[in-house]
This record gives sequence, structure tokens and C-alpha cells, in this order.
Amino acid sequence: ELARNLCASYGAAMFASELVHRRLRDIYVISFHDPRSASLPRVHEKRLETNRLSMGQVLELARQYLPAVMADEVSMAVEKRNHLAHHFWWDERGTVGTRQGREDLIAMLTKAREEFDRVGATLRLHYRSILVARGLPEVVIDQHEAPWDELGKPDPLPSRRLPRKSSSWEATSRVVTLAATDCPCS
Repeated sequence: ELARNLCASYGAAMFASELVHRRLRDIYVISFHDPRSASLPRVHEKRLETNRLSMGQVLELARQYLPAVMADEVSMAVEKRNHLAHHFWWDERGTVGTRQGREDLIAMLTKAREEFDRVGATLRLHYRSILVARGLPEVVIDQHEAPWDELGKPDPLPSRRLPRKSSSWEATSRVVTLAATDCPCS
């Protein structure tokens, strides 16, 4: 049970770090030195640019749009995330074997998740302040940030796609039942 909780705590911490990464990307994507250069095509271009970058690379791009203290907090979050992603299991391999070690690791991961949550909340407030400064009403921002479970399940889109008749991998195949004696591998 502790091993399961350890893995769940690790997953929760990594998920929280990904939310920090996402919010950092969002801040970079909507930030421009000259607001007149902001356009929807440029925002899409910046989003595509950041989708393939690591959290540290996005931080370097977004650092110019963050207050210094906030950039330092995010930098520490990047270091913690990188440790969890690349070194945690190797560094803690001796600790995982004991009950007390697993409990200590769960506590450490819970603390890491809480730190990621705190940094994410700070970035969220900064993101909102940028949007408000650009003239976006808070009602619209609140609707955009509604939790997923409050959004409701979208209706499935009907598929009009039919299998290609010329494609052998999409062609309908028939199932043949062989007797055990008919099998060439026996």
C-alpha cells in the first residue's frame, strides 16, 4: 500500500509541475514588449514554439516578463522538477526499500507538490493580471479557467468518415475458426 501511495505522490508532484510549466507557457505566449505586435497569429506561433520546449527553456523565454522574485521561485521549481524527473528514483533507490524510507519519500513528494501548487497559483495570478491589463474582463477569464469537471462533457461529434475500400488494413476481414489439429505451429 505504501508503494502505491509513493507512486501516486510522485505522479501528483509531477502533474503539479506540469501545471506550472503550462502556466509559464501561457504567460510567455500572451506577453509582448510592444502590445501593438500582439496578434492572434503571433500568439499561435509562440504557442507552437513553446510546445516543444522544456520547462527550463520556457522559463528563459518568459523570464523577461516575470518579476525577479517570481522568476527565482519558478527557477527553483524547475530545479526540483528536473530532480524528480531525472534523478529521484535513482537517488532514492536505497530509501524505497524500507517502510520508513517510503513514508519519508511520500512526505517529501507531498511537500514538492505543495510547492509546485504555490508557484502555480502565483503564476496564475500574474497571468490574470496580464489579461486584465490587456482589457479582458474578469468574467471572461473566470469562464476560461473553469475547472474541467464544471465544464460538462461535450457532445461527441458524429464521424462521417468511412473506411477506404482500397486500403487492406481497413478492409473488413472474416474470422476463420481452426481446429487445434489444423494449426501449423503445433
